[in-house]
Amino acid sequence: MTDYTITFRKDHVMEKYLKDALTKFGSVEITYEENNATLLCRGVDRSVFNNTVSEAAVIRNKYAVVREVYGADFTGVLPCAFLGALLGQELEKEIEKVKNRLPNSTHLNTNGMFLFLMADLEYSWRTIAFLSKQLFLQCLDDEDYISLIKYFLSDALLTDKTVVLEKDGLYYEENGEEVVCMELFDDMSENAAFNALLKTPSGVIIPTPKDFSPSLIDLIKKLGE
Repeated sequence: MTDYTITFRKDHVMEKYLKDALTKFGSVEITYEENNATLLCRGVDRSVFNNTVSEAAVIRNKYAVVREVYGADFTGVLPCAFLGALLGQELEKEIEKVKNRLPNSTHLNTNGMFLFLMADLEYSWRTIAFLSKQLFLQCLDDEDYISLIKYFLSDALLTDKTVVLEKDGLYYEENGEEVVCMELFDDMSENAAFNALLKTPSGVIIPTPKDFSPSLIDLIKKLGE
């Protein structure tokens, strides 16, 4: 089976996501040179590799664009959940679009990918970021955040899958498939909220509520009302 490599600017979030996703299918080795990291992947089918790289690049760069427009870090379960619901808009279509544009090569460079393959996507991301920022800044309390999250979820094409949140990670209830998480935040509950809503699921289950913050438990309860 062909070996594949991907080079990207050193980024522990991107690196962990790629490693977690690709080691389910093959072996992964990472080397570093100056400001870049190169990931060598063995034993993985090209379609799996291309889809994983496209997914990682879209989520990471979409987050970066939105955060730049907002001009602040996202902290707290509700803002992070809102961000997940926002980024989940059109996400699968965007990933598919980038995947279809990838060069027929065994080596990919995400630095160039963002510049040349995502120009039109970046424009749409900035547009939705500017529009949503005005709504976000008007939130005065938790109820406002939850209403805003519901608004974006209602506007998204929900999947027919239920996400289960556990301390060790997320997975789909229907088939037990692991949900690879983009760990953008320091807090476990914030990451769980973001990644769960990023997948625009039909439902969210938390078997052991004590493992997560009260604000996350309250959010999931209110989203189900």
